[in-house]
Amino acid sequence: MRITKISIRDLFGIESFSYDIELKNEYGITIIHGPNGSGKTVLFKMIDGLFNERYSVFWQYPFRQFIVHFNDGENITVSRMILENKIDFGFPTIQYSKAPEQLFEMKREPRSLARRSIRINFPDDLPPEDMRIFLEQITSEEKSMRSDSQFPYSEDEQEHPQWLGGLSKDLNVIFIDTNRLLIPNPKREDRNRTQRQSKTIQQNSEDLSKKIQGLIFKADAESKMLDSSFPKRIVERVLQQVEDPMDYTTIKEQLQKLQEKRSGLIDSGLIEPDKDDTTFDIPDMEKDTQQERTLRTVLEMYIGDTGNKLEVYQELANKIKLFKEIVQGVFSNKEIHISKDGFKIKSSVARDIPLDELSSGEQHLLVLVYKLLFRLKTQVDELILIDEPEISLHITWQKRFIDDLIEINKLTEGQSKLDIVIATHSPAIINGRLDMLVGIQGSTGKD
Repeated sequence: MRITKISIRDLFGIESFSYDIELKNEYGITIIHGPNGSGKTVLFKMIDGLFNERYSVFWQYPFRQFIVHFNDGENITVSRMILENKIDFGFPTIQYSKAPEQLFEMKREPRSLARRSIRINFPDDLPPEDMRIFLEQITSEEKSMRSDSQFPYSEDEQEHPQWLGGLSKDLNVIFIDTNRLLIPNPKREDRNRTQRQSKTIQQNSEDLSKKIQGLIFKADAESKMLDSSFPKRIVERVLQQVEDPMDYTTIKEQLQKLQEKRSGLIDSGLIEPDKDDTTFDIPDMEKDTQQERTLRTVLEMYIGDTGNKLEVYQELANKIKLFKEIVQGVFSNKEIHISKDGFKIKSSVARDIPLDELSSGEQHLLVLVYKLLFRLKTQVDELILIDEPEISLHITWQKRFIDDLIEINKLTEGQSKLDIVIATHSPAIINGRLDMLVGIQGSTGKD
């Protein structure tokens, strides 16, 4: 499933905020360019909400109609009626052209609108400094309650049609918003919430470590299975000798390719370098003897088994290679190193640089590229929404951003379809790619 067009009518209740955004599916990259306040971020939130079951976003913003068109000719329409006072909007409804009779009305039961009272029991002998913390907690809770009452809808209170909740099975939508360097702690009771936020970049390194270690375990299991069956297979192959084994020229070429692949995996941090020299020369011997044919048979099976063992790593190795190329292409006097412990940054004098000590621009770049490369579900079609990728990036980094996206998009060729949509104010991000550009305008409003 791919989105081909996104339409919005009367966003923020303003007639001029009506757009038809045709996605550039032929490139896999669409650049939405518009001034602050034109509604780019809101459109991304709506797409994210529709495909990731965050439907309350449709209560949060006034609009008349929001339509997502698909490549199979079908569409999903979210509508809100303008009420008699010409200012307020009614409850949203969602309709899928494949199942028009299953209209989903986002109503909230009256009991849910009742305001909840907040009660905090103060302990005896509470010190004055702790009293202040309790009062701050009450204020925070009350603010949250007021916010909830403005958008009277709860995802938990209505049963969703099966087609609505199942949209993510056909299209995986990832929204990379502007607040991408920190992972907020969702626990409301955390009083010092800002300090408890986690660094996304550190989480990315830990996530890569888990991916690599999981792959090492999988490759080890594959290796043990092949090694345990090797004697039986080689005996059967030598005794049967149905086919003529590879010639020596092909064997040498294949061994060289295996060595190159192994070197690439070592450079990617996926396997350790060999402690001992494992290279060998093929001895000269009289051709077409039983001994010579047996040697070629053994070498051919070795090449096949080793290729299968290394192939386990290849998909992740391709991503790591591009990750390093993009990062290394813009970092100055720094190198990125990857191992089973994740990724590290070293200075030109080999000093470890803590990830949270990197500049804001360096962290933004690492987080963006990591999310684009390592969070893709290649089994299904993907849509990645990136809000203002230019944040904190140097102008030269911005100019190469689209080229980097093109290389990232190539990794999914032959697997699933990947569409990347970015919203930007930066001419440097566009960098002459007018063929990927969709411009929107808006006279007033909130972004």
